[in-house]
Amino acid sequence: MKKILFTALTMLFITSAAIAQKPTDKVVLTKGQKIKMNTATNSDLTRGQQGSMKSDLKIMTEMVVTDVTDKGYNVEATMKTAKMNFEGFGMNMEYDSEDPEKKKGQMAKGFEQVLDKTEKIELDFAGKVIQKEEKEDGGMMRMMMGGADAASTVEAAFLIIPKDTKVDGKWRTTDEKDGLKIITEYTYLGIKDGKAALTANQQTKGEVAGGRAGAFTTKVNQLTQMKLFVDAKTGLVTMKDITTKDKSTTEMGGENIESSGTITTMVTCE
Repeated sequence: MKKILFTALTMLFITSAAIAQKPTDKVVLTKGQKIKMNTATNSDLTRGQQGSMKSDLKIMTEMVVTDVTDKGYNVEATMKTAKMNFEGFGMNMEYDSEDPEKKKGQMAKGFEQVLDKTEKIELDFAGKVIQKEEKEDGGMMRMMMGGADAASTVEAAFLIIPKDTKVDGKWRTTDEKDGLKIITEYTYLGIKDGKAALTANQQTKGEVAGGRAGAFTTKVNQLTQMKLFVDAKTGLVTMKDITTKDKSTTEMGGENIESSGTITTMVTCE
């Protein structure tokens, strides 16, 4: 439904006189403001002889603006709820943080590392992280959730469109973090009713180590397509529809395990 809505609205954006509106040139937040980010991710991957792995993950993260400074904003981010179904390695596992009967077992122990753990993050007016509180990375559970830490999650909730970008205009960003190089090209479609519409193509490549003492190394190779709505007055990404094609390789114990498949994610903020 959201995909159909996006397509219909972008046609209006391109043809409407409302495209003359200008998006904000900085993130606009207020002290005490609360933002709820809902993320739903479905993955269907094949990993060598390990076979198929399927997962369905839903997370709600709450962000609270605790202060406005001359540099930007102090934000506290907390993962409040999580629900996950996993099928792979010959197992079926289920977890639901709101259901006592489904808060047991191996998966529950993993979620305990990240649920209800508040992290303090400092953002600049472009929505980029200036400083973050150093905490444990959540281990394997964090990897199952896409590898994003709290700081990356908060940063992804904001997008500033470069000044004087015209309708159908494009711009490119390059980020390097934790061994990964991420190149993203955005296309600006215009504004209507206070919402800016964009599409984006992204390439992620690099090498990351994981497990105890770097027990395995993954050569990441992903191509991603995104559709986004951004609040033109605040820079908050209100909707992000993401489809990622994965073709990565993990080296573990002298064996190379190829991974291929599709990951779809829908993110909404309010």
